[in-house]
Parts: sequence; C-alpha cells; structure tokens
Amino acid sequence: YEPDEFPILKTLRTGLSYHNEIMSVAKPDGSRIWLSINAQALYARGETIPTAAVAVFTEITDLRNVYDKLEEAELLFTSFMKNSPTLGWVYDENSRLVYGNPLFVQTVGIPEQYQGKKLAELVNKNLSDDFTKLLAYRIRQVVMTGKTIIAEDAVPDLNGQMRYSISDWE
Repeated sequence: YEPDEFPILKTLRTGLSYHNEIMSVAKPDGSRIWLSINAQALYARGETIPTAAVAVFTEITDLRNVYDKLEEAELLFTSFMKNSPTLGWVYDENSRLVYGNPLFVQTVGIPEQYQGKKLAELVNKNLSDDFTKLLAYRIRQVVMTGKTIIAEDAVPDLNGQMRYSISDWE
C-alpha cells in the first residue's frame, strides 16, 4: 500500500467502509507480518463528512502461511497428477468424484463436468454399474476402517476394453 491508500486514510477521505483489506508490513528485523484491516468512518452529529475513523487490525500471518502452504501443495498435487503416466482419481467419503487426472478422464471418458457427481450418477456415462459399486464399496471400507487398501482394478476404457492397474486406496 502507498501511504495514502491505507484503509483508514481512504475511509477518512471517502467515508467508505473497508473490510478484510490484507496488508503486509515489514518488521525492523526484515521479516514480514500480514494484517487484515477493517475501517469504518465516524461522523459528528449532522455531518456528512467523516470526522474520524476507527480501524481494527487483525494479525493473520499464521493463517496466511497456512494458506500459502496449501496453495503450494495444491499446485504440486495438480502438477503431479496432470503429468502422471497412470490413471489417477480421488473420491470423497460420499462417493463423489472429486478429481480425475487427464489420463483418467481420457481413458474412462468422464468429462470434467461430471467431477463432483456421485458414482451412481456416472453409471451409463461410460462406467458400468458393477464398477461403480466396486468403487463405492472400496471407499466405504477405507472410510469405515481408516486403513489403506491396495488392490488390482480393472477400469473400462472408452472402447469397453479393460485396463488393469494397481490401486492404493487411502
């Protein structure tokens, strides 16, 4: 922020409120902290121009660091999955397809718009009823026991041919 763009100064100048404005501040030791700032104008009785402003600063450095690490992990996961030479997919505990890597989408033929759908909704969209039931069963086993399952899976491709792979269900 330029000094005249600090939320409290903008509030005094414009009368507008600012919420959750994020600002990085350098400390004397060279490290940085992150602040979330809320600013609100105060008016004297009968005045239309702010006579004062109040600002609340919340230090969010730890939250920002966690967010940055999460973003980095998501980028690493996505990069790995997009470039993996194996089929990769993630289902949640409710049997919803959370993610399918490009090779999975291409091989099984489930367009990206079907991600987020339950397994039962994917039947007749290139996945057989038996295959979706097997996947749902495996997901329930992992969720209920908390244990990893390693299994050989047969995944039908777009031509109906079975592709075999070793799956690590966690």
